[in-house]
Amino acid sequence: MSKTLLIFIFCLLLSCNQKDIPDQQSNNTPTSGKVQIAIDDAYTNLFTEFVRLFQHTYTNATVEIDYTTETDAVSRFANGQVPLICLSRQLTSFELKNIKERGYYIKTIPFAADAIAFIGRADMDSTYTDEELIQILQGNTGLNKDHNQINVVFDRNNTGTAGYIKDSILLGKPLGANCYALKSVSEVFDYIKNNNNVIGVLAVNHISDIEDKHVQKNLSGLRIIAVSKKVTPDIYVKPDAQHIIDGSYPFLRNLYLVNGEGTSGLATGFAAFILSDIGMTIIEQIGLKPAKEPVRVIEIQKSFNNE
Repeated sequence: MSKTLLIFIFCLLLSCNQKDIPDQQSNNTPTSGKVQIAIDDAYTNLFTEFVRLFQHTYTNATVEIDYTTETDAVSRFANGQVPLICLSRQLTSFELKNIKERGYYIKTIPFAADAIAFIGRADMDSTYTDEELIQILQGNTGLNKDHNQINVVFDRNNTGTAGYIKDSILLGKPLGANCYALKSVSEVFDYIKNNNNVIGVLAVNHISDIEDKHVQKNLSGLRIIAVSKKVTPDIYVKPDAQHIIDGSYPFLRNLYLVNGEGTSGLATGFAAFILSDIGMTIIEQIGLKPAKEPVRVIEIQKSFNNE
């Protein structure tokens, strides 16, 4: 079965006959045309690879991605400016109500799982319990072994990472006064390296591909903090592929595609590509957990010895 036929079958399953968020080109098909989508920039590495392979496979397709904050992506989707977004959470009931009042019907599809990584300088403590990190994030007991305050830095405000910390880890409680938002991921790495007693908080996607030279450079002189759960206080694990897959790392979350295109256009075709075995393999290779295991075809050749 051809790749194009598989994409069309996926699109039939993903699309619906309801009013859809307007496409940028009326003549788009699942494998041709031009579309713009908005993605939380925590997943730049992942979606850059998705787009590269999709456009290599379907040479008449152009997918333009605006890497932005989670808040901005949701706003643009709700306003009908983009038909597809990626989030590290599901839309809230308020957001869904707002979108449905506009007559749009959407599909939310989980496609991967990732984690929140905590990073420190090599001269800092390398292990924390999940409760210790929660207390540090709240600014309550953010002290290192020398009783100095530990500061926490994020890549920027209004991202999925900051939202996850506030909503899922702190359960709605505010971040402490020791927590600061910078302007980019690169600033987080630089700030940790150039300041004492700092923990950086990032989506693991930024460091999961350990073979990538850019990742190796960013992590030079730093260490990924290992974390233990309350139920297993003596077992410290890092947010690597193994511990994301087996669920032993404490701070995990699902990634979702939110598709409002409704018809079988290019946004739906791109979403179908991500959900295909090729997309799942990309997710696995980057060090995240795919929503389903990609099918691997193994060819076994038999040889007969006539001697």
